[in-house]
Amino acid sequence: MDLVRTTLATLLVSMAIGHAASAATNSLPDKPPKLYIDKGGCPVKCCHYGQWKVKDSTNIYSQPMGKKVIGRLAEEETFTAITGNVYIHPTQMTVIFSHGPFKAGDTLYMLDDTPADEGICHLWFHGTILTDDFRFLHDGNVDRSKPSAANWVKVADGHYEDDEENWWVKVLTTKGLKGWINTDDLNIYHLGDCG
Repeated sequence: MDLVRTTLATLLVSMAIGHAASAATNSLPDKPPKLYIDKGGCPVKCCHYGQWKVKDSTNIYSQPMGKKVIGRLAEEETFTAITGNVYIHPTQMTVIFSHGPFKAGDTLYMLDDTPADEGICHLWFHGTILTDDFRFLHDGNVDRSKPSAANWVKVADGHYEDDEENWWVKVLTTKGLKGWINTDDLNIYHLGDCG
């Protein structure tokens, strides 16, 4: 009986140590990387991957952020958008009015270029990714002269820019070619089809 108890106790301690080591390994740092990658991100309203069509011809690259061209999509060509990576330079913000789990003085990092999904943005906060409503950033009726429930964060450099991301989409052509396209300056049909 003692042997069973000792074995069981040893097993439980080993599992606890393994769980603690795994949790420590999987935790994220307080600050996000300078270039955050939202794998699988689709950053426009009603966005979903599937059948798309380009309005203008565009290069297909071997990898996201790559330079090696492996093919082209022709004007008006239909293709399958498989997934995407959104490369984001996080925007640092300081909480100036306590809001939800955030206290005045906390530092947050916005991980979205523009508030998609009706103003909901992803935030990096002490190694955790959360969401919150940021419609007020684009609301001209919000009084920016003082902290309030409607004006609860301040952007670190004083203004918010809508140009902090680069979106690459993994594609499959009708001829079977797989690669990546850069969506910058690219007109695509069915990109944000809400219907």
